[in-house]
Amino acid sequence: MKLLVVGASGLVGGELCRRARAQGVDAIGVARRLRGEATAALDLSSRADLERVVDAVQPTHVALCAAYAHVDGCEVDPARSERENVATIRNVVQVLAGSKITALFFSTDHVFDGTKPFFVERDAVHPLSIYACHKRAAEELLLARGNALVVRTAWVFGAELAKKNFAYRVIAAARAGESLKLPRAQAGCPTWTGWLTASVLTLLDEKMTGIVHLTGDEPLTKAEWARLIAKSLVLPPLRIEEVSEREAGQVAPRPEQVVLRSERHALHQPPLSDILAGERATFLS
Repeated sequence: MKLLVVGASGLVGGELCRRARAQGVDAIGVARRLRGEATAALDLSSRADLERVVDAVQPTHVALCAAYAHVDGCEVDPARSERENVATIRNVVQVLAGSKITALFFSTDHVFDGTKPFFVERDAVHPLSIYACHKRAAEELLLARGNALVVRTAWVFGAELAKKNFAYRVIAAARAGESLKLPRAQAGCPTWTGWLTASVLTLLDEKMTGIVHLTGDEPLTKAEWARLIAKSLVLPPLRIEEVSEREAGQVAPRPEQVVLRSERHALHQPPLSDILAGERATFLS
């Protein structure tokens, strides 16, 4: 396997590069800006730039980890969301047309509306937000092209150069003695990048394509998740206010709870408390 990772400076892309290289995979990281695991620049909005990089690298697989993932930002600026979450994927489909290159794409649990106890890969989607609609549009582009693995995941956390994911938000609030305002109604399944990327590499080795669900197995509210992070990382006392979505600063509509299950694999994430305890030094550095 020769893996081109687009978005290698980010949360999932950076971990995918590290995990792949640790397994002996030839992984080349690219991003808009050179930092983290990105060793070359790529503007995914430029078809010519993408053609140049693909021609130079000659990958067997392209992992699409770059996206505009600010759910509320997408709702406020749908044009930007379409440019960064859909038009970029359209460029990829056009550049890969006629090739045998496998595309790997990370999607979201938000393509579902949360009206069922859990969702499997064959369930009908019902996205509620602009972000979710655009992620579904990107899924459809890749699935129509074929030879693509579309990974739906949720509440992703892990070591991150920019320290933006929810675990770091909890750490920062605890250290500063600030109150954390969290939406009371929302729940999901936190997913660790270490397990997520290792699982993806396993599925790619098995030549799986189509849609697959990969998330943790422990549904939690935001407050429950924050408390587990604080306890497992032995943080200073954490103050949490459970508030409405509006009071939490959310603009985009979201499902109250989405639990993803898979009919396509038997992979299971280790307990969140074990992951956090094992990664404590990394998160607190």
